[in-house]
Amino acid sequence: MAPRRTPAKHCLAAVVRLAPLVIVAGALWLPSSASAAVDCAHSVVQDWSDGRIDNQYPIACYRRALKDLPEDLRVYGSAESDIRRALASATNRKAAAAAPAASESVHTASTPWLWWLAIGATVFGIAMPAAGALLRR
Repeated sequence: MAPRRTPAKHCLAAVVRLAPLVIVAGALWLPSSASAAVDCAHSVVQDWSDGRIDNQYPIACYRRALKDLPEDLRVYGSAESDIRRALASATNRKAAAAAPAASESVHTASTPWLWWLAIGATVFGIAMPAAGALLRR
């Protein structure tokens, strides 16, 4: 007769099976986000090529564009100051949009931390019995 599996062994087996999947998914996600940042920074510089920035971009795109700005555009043009001005404008827009939302509810800002606390407690609650079962062997 096969040995009977306890709930702790089931949890540990699930964690062992899912760990490689989570690692691979994370590895696939990271390069795409990095290339997306480079692409949006390139879009900012392309948008500026006529001397002004007509579209709105995420703040990270402006920062990456400033970081990767070619030296000739930095020295011989107004790209750096124009992109800095657009970055300041985007930052102000974001702050203005966040201000009313922050004053509406005090609990809204802390909600994500409650989720992380619940997830951590769940993982801890699964990992500790599984580790205890392994140590008792």
